[in-house]
Amino acid sequence: MPSLRLPQLRWPGRRKRRSRAPVRQPGRFELGRAAQPRPKRRLLPRLPWGRLALTALALAIVGGLGYGGFWLVDGPALRVQQITIEGADVADPLAIARSADIDKRSLLTLDTSVIAERISEGVPAVRSASVRREWPQGVRISVSEHIGWGYWQSGGRRVVIDAAGLVIPAGRPPPEGAVTIFEIGATRPLEPWAVAEPDTITAVRQLIEDARSQRLGVAIQRFEFHADRGLIVRVADGPDAIFGDWRNYSFKVAAWGALLNRLEREPIEVNEIDLRFGAQLVVR
Repeated sequence: MPSLRLPQLRWPGRRKRRSRAPVRQPGRFELGRAAQPRPKRRLLPRLPWGRLALTALALAIVGGLGYGGFWLVDGPALRVQQITIEGADVADPLAIARSADIDKRSLLTLDTSVIAERISEGVPAVRSASVRREWPQGVRISVSEHIGWGYWQSGGRRVVIDAAGLVIPAGRPPPEGAVTIFEIGATRPLEPWAVAEPDTITAVRQLIEDARSQRLGVAIQRFEFHADRGLIVRVADGPDAIFGDWRNYSFKVAAWGALLNRLEREPIEVNEIDLRFGAQLVVR
């Protein structure tokens, strides 16, 4: 008779049995992660000695360059020890050196244009100056002095003027026999660095040159300046000429010479010739 198998019945809500831990068989081992020991705490942090060495070397190089630059600028190697002055005829070299104010200063920091300006402003006889470095410890100063051309007399006093009419209180004196221009009617003399009538100065210079070359054919006695009439040329043994100003100079000289030739042929009593009105010559 065959055997009957009864179905396995499961009751609801019945808990599953926990699986038992496998029985460790003798001779078998399980591998696992062993606990790592804690690292030892360092008293001092680990330092990047290579980087520190490179940084120290770079700082040393920069410091050396800085010190070398400071030594060049502020050290004695490039300081002014010798000053050479040329072109000073009447100006005091010591006054020029004092006005320059460069003794013991570094050549690297000198401003030559400022120094030249100080010299021309501080020494009256100097018209202009130039400054040049002469390495390693020298400076050369070249000066151009004021040069007197003639004299201007006004208000009872005569002052020295240069070829442009500038009144110069110091400088090279005018040459021997230099001309004097008399300002008639002025009550005050010209102050230093004032400018006399430059147009009159130009006319007088040209008249002197033409008189020397015998172009005029007259003996000039003196030059006068009048505020209302301008330049008047006083002539020995002849009528005076009123030039006024420098304009149309060549025409005035030619007309003046032609009229003087005519007066030699036709003796007429003339005291002055007015050349200020172009082709209309006025005789008085």
